[in-house]
Amino acid sequence: MGEGFRPNIEQPGSETPVPEQNPEGLESVLSPEVVEAIMGKVQDIDKKGTAYTGISRSEPIYGMPHRLGEILKYGLLGVDHHYSSGKTPYEYWQRDGAMTGTMKGSFINFNIVGRIREKISPDKTQIAQTDYSGGKLNDGSRTDIISPAISIIFDLSSYKEQPAPRDFFAGPQSSRKYHAVKHKSAEQPSLESGFALSYRIAPRKFRGIVLSCPLNQIDENSSLLDSVRLQMEEVNKTKPEFLVPIYDINGNLLYPKQMSYDEVKKFVAERDAEKGRTP
Repeated sequence: MGEGFRPNIEQPGSETPVPEQNPEGLESVLSPEVVEAIMGKVQDIDKKGTAYTGISRSEPIYGMPHRLGEILKYGLLGVDHHYSSGKTPYEYWQRDGAMTGTMKGSFINFNIVGRIREKISPDKTQIAQTDYSGGKLNDGSRTDIISPAISIIFDLSSYKEQPAPRDFFAGPQSSRKYHAVKHKSAEQPSLESGFALSYRIAPRKFRGIVLSCPLNQIDENSSLLDSVRLQMEEVNKTKPEFLVPIYDINGNLLYPKQMSYDEVKKFVAERDAEKGRTP
């Protein structure tokens, strides 16, 4: 559970309401320009170097993805376990001075595609083989984690990697830093331990949302997809540039259009070639 053994923002507090579902379909409220901008962010979710983190929760996710509205609004926050129950995670994060670098015990766990020590199946994406992101139960220590799961892909380029500390459970001691969570003898972290980052991943860094339900189960999981995309559209109704693609764990695109994983990879290659970039 590299994203991880300290779950993200699962504190009690207020939640962002889910707007009424739009029966006209996924693309009906989006202008062609907005759809094009979202498609410009489409990627191969199994591309080496892709950073992602799973959102854990202690209640079924259908109809109301737990904490997703706050995450989309405020970002992923490095909130430790010693919170005040009367505060939302963002209020607690502000109160305890995380923005000034004083919250040294708080960090976010995440994984990076291609940087794990396990041998995993080449026929599945790494996200699909990560416990929380893949919608599996944890190793028994957290039996209240319920499938399906949600993961967020984010841009790691503005964060600086540091050497892994001697203390396996230590987090980064300054903002915009991250390091592997591993024992010194290991070349790479395990899929379960992953990496730790401080103190916040802002919404502008988000590059995609991944649902644990595969495309061939989308009909039975349509409430999950609708809830996620409706919350994202509601939170970003004045900031459409923050809208991101939604995928399943097999790399198929679900929003703002539907594409198979092979179609996604072909689309990305052609798009990047047109822009003169190396895919």
